[in-house]
Amino acid sequence: MNTYEFRLDPAEDVPPTTVVIGPALYRFAARRADESRLAGEPSQDYLALRADEAGASFCICDGVSLSFFGGLAARLLGDALLEWCANGISTEAEEQEVRLSLARLLMELTHTAGEEVRNHPLPPMAAGLLREVLEDKRLLGSEAMFVCGRIDLPNTAFPAGRLVLGCLGDIRLRFVSTDGRWEPPPAGSSTRQRWSTRRGVVGGRPAVLISELPATAAGLTVYTDGLAAYCEGVTNLPPEGPDPLRICWEEGDYPADDDQLYFQVQWRSGQPPNDREEASS
Repeated sequence: MNTYEFRLDPAEDVPPTTVVIGPALYRFAARRADESRLAGEPSQDYLALRADEAGASFCICDGVSLSFFGGLAARLLGDALLEWCANGISTEAEEQEVRLSLARLLMELTHTAGEEVRNHPLPPMAAGLLREVLEDKRLLGSEAMFVCGRIDLPNTAFPAGRLVLGCLGDIRLRFVSTDGRWEPPPAGSSTRQRWSTRRGVVGGRPAVLISELPATAAGLTVYTDGLAAYCEGVTNLPPEGPDPLRICWEEGDYPADDDQLYFQVQWRSGQPPNDREEASS
């Protein structure tokens, strides 16, 4: 079985990309904040995706800018959660078991990530007061928010498919209905919630959902807060409405005051996007 894997290089912007694996379609794009692009600095957003004909595992992370190199926590967290989604959730797992497993992973990761933070090099230009500030931040740790998930397409074990989601923080997740409407973001996200390499989970436990693939949904979309001001007003995706994937990439139409990352998966047939810059099957 062919497997497609993508991990965002924080130093690079990613143009609108569409990948088709079996019956599912994945779309994503990433754009650094204008200030970061001019300074040659990396994004603090991160995407990790692994997909095959049976389904997919994914994780979107948003590093907390006031912490010590939030992009570091985003990458450590994203890679660990991708592996957990792909290999750490059993076929028989129920919600409470998944909650405990996720909590255990985040606690263990806090212990191992500390070494990465201690050894993370400072930029060559960091000197004087700036170096002191960064060293003080290092003591407080690196932090990030996340949305992760596993999608099992319909099979013998899951005739209606299965969806497992874990969320912590204010990254937006929205379902796309079968008629093309974009459902409003679910309530409950909070900027106070995050994972810290020093303190572990902060601001409340992650939200966890396990269900069949919703009968009224054709897919889901996840985007970081750099796109929130634009995306919150969207009610229909293309062809009836504007395409946030394009907005994420096309300069001038929407300024990038913050890093922007957009991810969409479509697991039911519908009106597919006509931009297939990259395809796999």
